[in-house]
Amino acid sequence: MDTETARSLLEALALGAGVLWLLGAWFTVSSARQLAAELVEQVQVQAPAATIVRRVAEVVAKSIRGMPLQSCILESSTADAVRWRSQGALRYVAELAAVGDAKQSQVRLALVASSPLLVAARVVVGLGAVLIGVLYWLLDRHVVTSGQPGIRWQVVQMVQAIHLLWPPFLFVGLARSMRRRVVEEVRRVVQNSPFA
Repeated sequence: MDTETARSLLEALALGAGVLWLLGAWFTVSSARQLAAELVEQVQVQAPAATIVRRVAEVVAKSIRGMPLQSCILESSTADAVRWRSQGALRYVAELAAVGDAKQSQVRLALVASSPLLVAARVVVGLGAVLIGVLYWLLDRHVVTSGQPGIRWQVVQMVQAIHLLWPPFLFVGLARSMRRRVVEEVRRVVQNSPFA
C-alpha cells in the first residue's frame, strides 16, 4: 500500500470513529437531560385514591429483589400520596398522588432520576476522544510514513477505537431502560390496585 492510500484509509476510519464518538456524546448528554427532567405520568383508575396509594406504598415497602421497585425507601405516605426514593444503578425520587371519589381516581406519578451509569458513560466518552486522537497520531506518524508498504496496512488498527465508542450506548441504554421499567411497574401496580 502506498503512503497516500494509507493516509486516505486512516482518515476515513478516523472520520467514522469521530462520527460514532459524536453520536455517543450526543446520546449521553441528551439522555442525562432526559433522566434529570421530571417525568410525569397520569392515569385514571376505577378505585378510591386511598386504595391506590396504600397498594403502591405496600409494594414499595416490600422491595422484592429482582423487581424494578427493589431497594426503595419510603419517605412519606398519606391517604392521597406516597413518596419514595431509590439508590443503586438508577437513583430516583418518585411521588405518586391520587385524587378522586369512591369509584374513580386520577393518579399522577412524578419521577426524577439519575444514574452512576451516566457518569461512567461520560468518562468513557472523554476517554474515547483521547483514544481517537492518540491512535490517529500514532498511526499517522509511525505507520503511514513507514518505509515498508506491508506495515502501512496496519492503519486499519484505527478500528480499535471502537472499544471505547460503544460502551456509552450500553451504559445510557441501561439507565433509560431501568427508568422505563420503574414507570411500567408503578403503572402496573396502580392498574391492579383495585384487585389487590
